[in-house]
Amino acid sequence: MKAKQILVIGVGRFGSTLAQTLYDLGHEVVAVDRSEEALAAVMGRVTHAAVLDASDERAVQGLGVD
Repeated sequence: MKAKQILVIGVGRFGSTLAQTLYDLGHEVVAVDRSEEALAAVMGRVTHAAVLDASDERAVQGLGVD
């Protein structure tokens, strides 16, 4: 399977499990959340993590994710 770049918005229970599973499958995972504490819990299990409000389109575009 070809590795893909995936953006996971929100790393609650579902989002953190999704992000970790995709990362374990070899994909590049960018996780974003408004909560720094939530991101700290997944930091070692994703490729990149960013604290931001995903409803701000400009902030999401600044990540450089297609």
